[in-house]
Amino acid sequence: MKFYIILIFKILLSYSVLAQNTSVRGRGVYIIKLKHKPYFNQKDYVDINLPAGAQLTFDLPDGQRGTITLCSDTTIRKVKEEKVFIDNYVRTNYLGNKYYAIDIKHGDDKPNLLIINPWTWKDNEQIRPALVDDKTNIEDLNTKHFIDIKPNEKVSIWYNKWDYGALTIPFAIRKALNDTTKLTVTTNLSAAVHIRRSWNYQSYKNRRIKAKMSTKGASFGAVLGFSQIGLTPKNTDLDEDPLTTEEDGLSIFTGPSLAFNLFGAQLAIIYAWDIGIGEDSKKWNYHKKAFWGFGVGIELGAF
Repeated sequence: MKFYIILIFKILLSYSVLAQNTSVRGRGVYIIKLKHKPYFNQKDYVDINLPAGAQLTFDLPDGQRGTITLCSDTTIRKVKEEKVFIDNYVRTNYLGNKYYAIDIKHGDDKPNLLIINPWTWKDNEQIRPALVDDKTNIEDLNTKHFIDIKPNEKVSIWYNKWDYGALTIPFAIRKALNDTTKLTVTTNLSAAVHIRRSWNYQSYKNRRIKAKMSTKGASFGAVLGFSQIGLTPKNTDLDEDPLTTEEDGLSIFTGPSLAFNLFGAQLAIIYAWDIGIGEDSKKWNYHKKAFWGFGVGIELGAF
């Protein structure tokens, strides 16, 4: 069992380093469900012919309104924007009722709107048959997309990524080693770097005058950290040459982790192995022994 856990941990570390060079699913990606009715604005130009003597009203910079009278026949080009919904533009049986995005913006200036930067659509043999009309322009899909949010309602979107953070472990549970060294709960000062794959459920709510976002999810990854240990004659008595005085020691620990992401913080459970640093720390009874740890962490960045 220990062999397989260590193997999974090594794979996680190596894959996280390579994540920046993988496909869209290997990096941070939003999964946009078509049930949220994402759309893009398609511009259309309409020419309006006005006769001489027609009057046009316009807004002035000072907030007033002005009027001009045309001296001759004039043609004015009017720009008209129309919402084009993705599910009406692309065959949904090809998409599987979802597609991917790189970035999402939701702010207090427009709490009723999600602004989406979609993953680049390619004009190739796979995408072209998915278009409802073969004559449509694939570049339309590579503009900004939008999702409307009704007042006091929310839109929830899956988001997964590789990220890293800092983790503190206030206490650890160590199993009994023999009749005299029983199960113990230690409160050594421990800090670690936390690399993980996160699956988050992000909700964007329209509070009319304020945009609100909340995040819930889980992650699986690995930790690598240091722990301060108090060495005593009692917790080194399994060594052939135990200590006779108390002193401080240091250990490095590593292992897999499972964390729950709640509102920007992570509550983590780890199963790790301690490795003493220095001759005296290697006399510690728990040198190269596994323990269960419980920690709290924060995200520092994403790959």
